[in-house]
Amino acid sequence: MINNKNTNGLEVNGSLQNKNKQFLFVASVVNIATACLYTAKVFVLIFLLNLDIEFPLYENGSLNSYIYIALGLFGFFLLTLYAVYFFRSSLSKNDRANLGLREFILIYTILGIQIIFTLIAISISVYAITFAFVPLMLVALIDKKTAYFINAISAVIVYMLVSVIAPSVINLGFVAVMGFVCGTILIYFVSTYMPKVKYVYIAGIGVVLAGVVAVLSAAMFGVSQDLFIDVGIGIGTEVLAMLIFMTLLPLFEALFNIATDYRLVEITNHNAPLIKRLSKEAPGTFQHSITVANLAEACASAIGENAFLARAAAYYHDIGKILNPEYFTENQHDGVNIHDSLTPEQSVSIIRKHAVDGYDLCKQNRIPENVARMTLEHHGTTVVKYFYDRAKSLTENELPTRNYSYNGYKPSSKIAAILMIVDSSEAAVKSLGNAQSEQCERIIDGIISARMAAGQFDECPITMQDLATIKDTLLSMFVGIRHERVKYDN
Repeated sequence: MINNKNTNGLEVNGSLQNKNKQFLFVASVVNIATACLYTAKVFVLIFLLNLDIEFPLYENGSLNSYIYIALGLFGFFLLTLYAVYFFRSSLSKNDRANLGLREFILIYTILGIQIIFTLIAISISVYAITFAFVPLMLVALIDKKTAYFINAISAVIVYMLVSVIAPSVINLGFVAVMGFVCGTILIYFVSTYMPKVKYVYIAGIGVVLAGVVAVLSAAMFGVSQDLFIDVGIGIGTEVLAMLIFMTLLPLFEALFNIATDYRLVEITNHNAPLIKRLSKEAPGTFQHSITVANLAEACASAIGENAFLARAAAYYHDIGKILNPEYFTENQHDGVNIHDSLTPEQSVSIIRKHAVDGYDLCKQNRIPENVARMTLEHHGTTVVKYFYDRAKSLTENELPTRNYSYNGYKPSSKIAAILMIVDSSEAAVKSLGNAQSEQCERIIDGIISARMAAGQFDECPITMQDLATIKDTLLSMFVGIRHERVKYDN
């Protein structure tokens, strides 16, 4: 029995396209409004803290000082917006708007927490200001490039904020510079490619050393008045920042549905709900997905893309097949092909529907958007050739290819392009059994050439050099996988 949910993929896809067109404008408006909101929020915090709590270092700033803070903060927030979009220049406009808005709000939230920490810490000691929280959160949740940039902005915002609120802190500039330097070093040494335990371990050592180095440097230049107390405050603050980081990281991952490397590893676990369903309900598709994941991961690494994302996208690219597994060759047994009793049009409708079904399943199970979207992109707008040729053999009239084509999006990222190439190549090579190297090379060349001729790579930044590297990587992998086995007598 066919699952008819969302059979009209064209209608669903058209709705998604309209939403994305509107998103470009809405994202810009929301970003500017968020900048204004966070600027106002800082002033509310300053007002409440000055009104209700007696902080020994706080002094009443003039109106000009608060205008200085407002313009500075607003300027930095807009600079952050530009940075987020600049660092995502390899993505399509729609994806940059979508991802940029989420990252923009995420960065503002982290900077807002840093400002709260600063306003509270300055009432205790200048050495109670933490500079580790922002770098740790951004490396884990976004990437190192963004972390480096926002770490510098965070140090300047802290300096600007406290220099106006508490101008009697004469050593603030020195501490801000040291905090920036220590944060930069911390970003360099930590990586999300590490296991989470190792990440926390190295980050913990780093933040403690950062606190000690900052205070010792202050003492060396005669800025610190009581060395042991200041060192204790510095270490205690950074340890507290680590604990807050460990507490907030999973919360932010869930709240913003961000595809951190840790999250990507988690959703590719074979006990993850959708993957477990795939292995039980569509075992042939599950095995195909594992092979595609290994190939896609190798190709992504070869061209410098995120291997974790490539693996996750490959695991979920055919997840929609679990709704109608028996209609796909890899899940059919005993030589029975259910499509023999269907018209080509019925078969095409079922086959191409798995892309939209997969996207819906991913969204229902809160799979990150950049993974879910690749279920719509891995076939692009290609023709379901087998059934198109079959339909042509039954009529003498010309048939419009759009009626036999997938209703998805063309790949918008290099990883989506990798997935498109690998998915088709794996199926084609597998159909030949123990294919020779020359056969594999012809298949890969043919698939890449056909996709390029059909304009499937027009909306992603993949280069000819990338395609050559992908071809070489696939060829070496296929030769290893499809080598001839020794035949045993028994």
